[in-house]
Amino acid sequence: MGRQLVTVDNYSEFDETLIKIMISQSGFTREQFYGATKKTGRKI
Repeated sequence: MGRQLVTVDNYSEFDETLIKIMISQSGFTREQFYGATKKTGRKI
């Protein structure tokens, strides 16, 4: 899996709509997106 950039503004929390937009921008599947780091991979 490579790296991709997504646009993120200064938010304290991300709602589901924003997360979906970030996943779409990344070009990864939801599973790949959340699995990008060990910490977020455990949350999915």
